[in-house]
Amino acid sequence: MKTLQLLLGFFCLMFLIGSIGYSQVPCPPGSPIPNPEIVGSFMPDSSCLDTLHNGSAGGPDRKSCLAACEHQYATYCTPLNVGSTYFWAVTGGTVVGGQGTNCVTILWGAIGSGTISVAETTNVGCTGFQEKCVKIIDAPIAAFTVPLNVCKNVPLNFINQSVGAISYLWNFGDPASGVNNTSTLTNPTHTFSTGGTYVVTLIAYNKCGCADTAQVTINVSNLDGPIIECPATVCASAKACYSTPSGCPGAVYNWSVTGGTIIGPSNTSGICVQWGAGPQGTVSLFITGCGTVCPETTTVVVPIISNTAPITGPMVVCAGASGVYSVPSWPGTYYTWTLSGGTIIAGNNTNAVQILWPASPSPMNYTINVAWNNILLGCSGSANMVVKVRPEFQIFGPDGPFCVGDITTFFASNNANWSVTGGIVLSGNGTPSAQIQWTTGGVQTVTATTLNPAQYCNLNATKTVTVVAVPPAISIAGPTTICVGGTYNYTATPSGAGYTMQWSITGGTFVGSSTANPVTVQWSGPGTISVQQVQTVAPFCKSPAISLFLSRMNEDQPMRCAFSL
Repeated sequence: MKTLQLLLGFFCLMFLIGSIGYSQVPCPPGSPIPNPEIVGSFMPDSSCLDTLHNGSAGGPDRKSCLAACEHQYATYCTPLNVGSTYFWAVTGGTVVGGQGTNCVTILWGAIGSGTISVAETTNVGCTGFQEKCVKIIDAPIAAFTVPLNVCKNVPLNFINQSVGAISYLWNFGDPASGVNNTSTLTNPTHTFSTGGTYVVTLIAYNKCGCADTAQVTINVSNLDGPIIECPATVCASAKACYSTPSGCPGAVYNWSVTGGTIIGPSNTSGICVQWGAGPQGTVSLFITGCGTVCPETTTVVVPIISNTAPITGPMVVCAGASGVYSVPSWPGTYYTWTLSGGTIIAGNNTNAVQILWPASPSPMNYTINVAWNNILLGCSGSANMVVKVRPEFQIFGPDGPFCVGDITTFFASNNANWSVTGGIVLSGNGTPSAQIQWTTGGVQTVTATTLNPAQYCNLNATKTVTVVAVPPAISIAGPTTICVGGTYNYTATPSGAGYTMQWSITGGTFVGSSTANPVTVQWSGPGTISVQQVQTVAPFCKSPAISLFLSRMNEDQPMRCAFSL
């Protein structure tokens, strides 16, 4: 009988060891956890940061997102630690280089919201993680026109057709021209003194510093082109005459103009033009029948001082913001700006001014007046514009991070329709507040769209938040067939570092702490043991539970249970 008991005891011990199993914790206890910090290569101009805030204007989380330009490349790095490996992930863009290293290159997609994250794993298996939200900014579109076949020693006018840009850098591909090879003017001119092929490059920048590039290849003849004499600024409706010294016996002259009308013949060496209202005209000439004159067209721009002209600039602005307003630039002309409200902070007495508008909490309308005068020519004009200064429509609420399943309340400046990514709007559409329940981890957005657009300078406001989704533990190791009254150990294998375990059971009692790993349970009958991973840092989110279902040993195994007890 004693021998039988020993054999049964040995069998029971082997059974329990096999049921409990063995797993290795990924990060050895006491080992340091890496702390990656993502830094991007692109930093938007400081004047643009107000539009990149993560929540409402003036809120504590403004400027917290990284910025990127749509459809452009950017590099992101985290400090290099010898022996570590790195895994990068993005939304809203594509990793195009550097995966596995501490620096990656990202090609961003269309304007909107994105994320970038990095997981750093040390050589002993400890993993640290960081994720940052990314505001993908709209980029300008660079474009310009210029004749593709031109003459040597003829000034070329480059017509800038860029969209959404405020500054420019031109490179004419003509290093022999020295300092004249580049320009920052909006619509520059350049003269090529040598025949050949030149690639002209325009880089257009917007307020945030995003850029776009356009290139055009120009073929320059080895022959000099026609010279047009006497181009100068004129008054609206004025008459002016132009001539060329270029030509030869038998030359055929072909003149044309825009913004005015040629008076008399247009096929001689000179013409007179009756100019229109402006603000600009052109005179063009090409000559045929001369082997020594380039047969391509020469065009000169004629500034025409208008009696009135539209003021360009934003008609609706946010209170406390600034805007740039301009009228055409006419050489030799003096400009006087007056405002019914606001302050001119740059450009006074020029054709373009920057105005800082009052920080009024109520909707206000202000008038811009500008008058111009060219004393030498004796002509003048004026224009005005009404600007609507409105408060910013804002969204307010906690910054997070939040846990999947949390319900969060957000507030807006006024009645709004609400939308959310990674969650659902439980209530509040059409009102100034909404309750959001989070369903998906990651960087998410809450957007409020005003129902009173005429009262604000913006249609909607968006707040970016982080929602934490804790992954479940990998497994529970322990016996699934138990003896009533028996005591057993169960071990959870974590999915990574940075978690504690929270156990729950039915059909038994914990012996010791319910947060230990392994945990000890005394069973009173069949039941269930479940475990959730819990963050060790705020907001202490919990994972979904994984479970083991326990059954009692068969009734025909009394000696086995008797021994285990």
